[in-house]
Amino acid sequence: MTRLEEIDRKISALMEAYLHDRSAETSFDEIVGNIHALHYAFSPSYRARCNSLGVPAAITRAEQVPVASLSKFKGKEVPCMVPNDGRGMSFRTSGTSTGIPTTIYRDQGYFAIRNQSVVCQGRKQWFSRYLPGKVTLIFLDAANRNNSPMFRDDYSVLNTMRTAFGNGESRFIRHREEHDAVVSIIDRSRAADRPIVLVGPSYHFSEFVAELAARNATALLGPSSLLMDSGGLKNRGRHKDTKAYLNDLTTRLGVVPGRNYVNTYAMTETGCQLSNAPGTAYKQVPPWVRARVVDDQGAPCKDGQAGNLVLVDLLNRANLLAIETGDLAVLRPEGLEVLGRR
Repeated sequence: MTRLEEIDRKISALMEAYLHDRSAETSFDEIVGNIHALHYAFSPSYRARCNSLGVPAAITRAEQVPVASLSKFKGKEVPCMVPNDGRGMSFRTSGTSTGIPTTIYRDQGYFAIRNQSVVCQGRKQWFSRYLPGKVTLIFLDAANRNNSPMFRDDYSVLNTMRTAFGNGESRFIRHREEHDAVVSIIDRSRAADRPIVLVGPSYHFSEFVAELAARNATALLGPSSLLMDSGGLKNRGRHKDTKAYLNDLTTRLGVVPGRNYVNTYAMTETGCQLSNAPGTAYKQVPPWVRARVVDDQGAPCKDGQAGNLVLVDLLNRANLLAIETGDLAVLRPEGLEVLGRR
């Protein structure tokens, strides 16, 4: 049986092949089969679920993995095959949809391949226009580093981005206390024709543009700058309507979806981050993730038909491998369109 450390090496090699545009030696389905066999052997609850569904110990296709609905874990802890040895970290979801958070433990090995996935996507999509140089990254975020005594830099997607792609002027900033500083950074970068990338959750940007609107002010990004929106508007921002939010991003910050706007789709319970690249409207799914859209009976929807989003994510190799996210989505030839919660 393939050990978890060997599975991680296979996932890492898959990412490396993607980064350098070459064929991977091990297929996605083969790695899924390795992960499934490990869970089947060592997780009694997983094995019992497989037996109830008639799923054998050995599988050859990702579609055979039992799908777990995230809604069943609200207020609970997502199972993890690796015991908590103090070297990983437990995360709590925001609970913005239901008000009920979920807890998930991520082991040390997870962070190594998660960070590699961030670097791969950054080079291939998010920051490709700035390579081989680095760019000023401004993170509008009350980061976990401020809220957890157990926080380490290698737990943070944002820190990985800053290390790999940020120059010496990159910084974390709390825009609630430093509104004028953010405006000044944007104005100076535009005047000097020096690009910046603003990174943060939707609810922070929602508050920021609402404050600009209250002042009847703008802070327009320069033509080579980007706004990278990590999502999470839901019930936490000033805007309750996505269309109004995007309109204000355009009016107040000069952000145009499909041009200088990167929107990511990520959940605490999923390891992956799906995003559109600048210039595209649809989420691009990296090769270590398989996205499916299914109807209420679990049957595949046709391209262009809305249904329930299921993600099979290799980064979740110690947790829930196949997840029904609770979101509606549409698969199109150009990519994945996430429509929001059901």
